[in-house]
Amino acid sequence: MHLKNIVAIAALLCAGANAAIAADATCHLKRLAKFDLQVDSLGRPVVPVKLAGQTISMLIDTNGAFSAVTESTVKKLDLAHVVLPRGAMRATGRNVLPYTAEAKGFTLGAIPIPNYSFEVLYDTNMNGLDGLLGQDLLTLVDLDLDFPNKTLNLMEPSTCGDGTVYWAGDVAKLPFYFPDSSAKDDISILTNAAVGVVTVTQRRSVPLESKAIITEGQLDGVNVKVVINTATPVTTISLVQARSLFKWQSDPPELTRANADQPDQIPLYNYPFKTLTLGGITINNPRILIRNAPGATVSRNTDMLVGASTLQHLHTYVSYKNKILYVTPAEPPPQANPASPAKP
Repeated sequence: MHLKNIVAIAALLCAGANAAIAADATCHLKRLAKFDLQVDSLGRPVVPVKLAGQTISMLIDTNGAFSAVTESTVKKLDLAHVVLPRGAMRATGRNVLPYTAEAKGFTLGAIPIPNYSFEVLYDTNMNGLDGLLGQDLLTLVDLDLDFPNKTLNLMEPSTCGDGTVYWAGDVAKLPFYFPDSSAKDDISILTNAAVGVVTVTQRRSVPLESKAIITEGQLDGVNVKVVINTATPVTTISLVQARSLFKWQSDPPELTRANADQPDQIPLYNYPFKTLTLGGITINNPRILIRNAPGATVSRNTDMLVGASTLQHLHTYVSYKNKILYVTPAEPPPQANPASPAKP
């Protein structure tokens, strides 16, 4: 989708909010859309969305650059599609088909989204879902992801500062940032002493300006840079990263294979981490998988992905405009109306 369409959609969203909720002299949040938050069989957040007159299930993907539908959804809804010229495919790093699908009758809540086109994904790895909502749409608004109360609110970008927090409870405030797409790639040097070969490999450049959410926390007391990724079922860290962070000279005996029944798959391991802390919020005995992918190297930029297995215990408000996360543990007291939060 072209940038001018993104700008037009952003203006439409704000206009819709102002039409629905009268302006007030005090600072109030303005809700654009409210969804019943569901989870798929992997525990990831899913919302119902209207497309071509039907309700479909879309994954919330804070790490995906573009929103997308699957190939089977295009066929089921008979969506018009445009074949992209060679070399014009979006450089998202995803396994996508070489065409886009026209989003006819696409609405987020009660707000229509015109002139939008989806990426088209193969059905593989979508776990039966119809598509996903990615950064191109999510970053136009504030994302209020309330797992404990099974609610997702899309909010007009807040100008309320810390008054954005409309609910009760202990709240952690976490600044975040986006990846630096201008930074040079990491360079890895691989040696093979047996044959005297030295290989220098360079990772591919970031193909576009990613708006993945990166913040900081502590894992068992060690500082870590984490990516908040709602589309990842389980919080993960690579084995090489864990070895580097925790100075493991050899793999600890507590490291046990999680998928021993799948010898042909990338090895996954369980380890009894004690705490994961984000701001002032500490999650005890977090479920974290350690992934031992072939050829993995230590990352200089991020340490781990915080996925749905951790986020399901939190109420998380993402203020994209202000680059702030507000996080509350599960089971908060009953909350106020997000359309008109009381000013602190």
